[in-house]
Amino acid sequence: MAVSSEPPLPATAHAKPGPALNTHPVRVPSRWFRPTIRIRLTLINRTLLEVQLADPDASPELAQLGKTLLATNERSEQLVEGLLLLARSENKIVDKKPVDLAEVASQALDQARSEAQAKGVEIRGVRQQAFVQGNGVLLERIALNLVQNAVRYNRPDDGWVEITTEPQQDYAVLVVSNTGPAVPAYEVDNLFEPFRRLRTERTGSDKGVGLGLTIVRAAVRAHDGTTTAHPREGGGLVIRVVLPRDKTTNEQAAQDETSITAHTDTPPGTPTPG
Repeated sequence: MAVSSEPPLPATAHAKPGPALNTHPVRVPSRWFRPTIRIRLTLINRTLLEVQLADPDASPELAQLGKTLLATNERSEQLVEGLLLLARSENKIVDKKPVDLAEVASQALDQARSEAQAKGVEIRGVRQQAFVQGNGVLLERIALNLVQNAVRYNRPDDGWVEITTEPQQDYAVLVVSNTGPAVPAYEVDNLFEPFRRLRTERTGSDKGVGLGLTIVRAAVRAHDGTTTAHPREGGGLVIRVVLPRDKTTNEQAAQDETSITAHTDTPPGTPTPG
């Protein structure tokens, strides 16, 4: 009998697929890559549109079309970013670090201040140091989404937004309240659902893609916290975020008086709004 000089094929080459196999190729769902691909495409589209708008020879009609497409592209970017952040917020936070709620709230205010000034909305509130255990990026996003929501859904004149943080015995509390249109009590819960706005708001408005408060609720839950909201008398909302307090860090900060800080945007003599 002739003996083949070729090396034997691996056993898996002869084996028939079946439940008895202990090994199988690891397949990553293609949908995991779709958000990344979508982000790259929107960034490329935005770059092309910006180049076209910079062309001095572009006709007025073409320039207007470019601006419209650029705004649509920007909303697509916001939607993809929001969906990715929402998916991330649905998971429990594993790698937790001490985070000062007053600091992340003030950072969020810095990002929203120019928009508030452009809309004539006054920023108010005193933020006391209050440490929690969590993810600093998500906690800042909670504050930023609440502040942006309060600024955008406000009165065109003499409106205000108040942002406060306060340490309590077992919890750290962030409260964002604002003037604005009257909100029926039965509509409040719906505002935290994806892509939901007040019935008076147009879907195509410039106030976001409808994920801001949904992300807030998901991120707060991921930090074992709660989010509650109720209509403010006279119009607007009061949204309250309660998170477990990091007692160890708060006690250490209390012993070091130099680390205790309070951030305020309330002008001297300004009464606290109700």
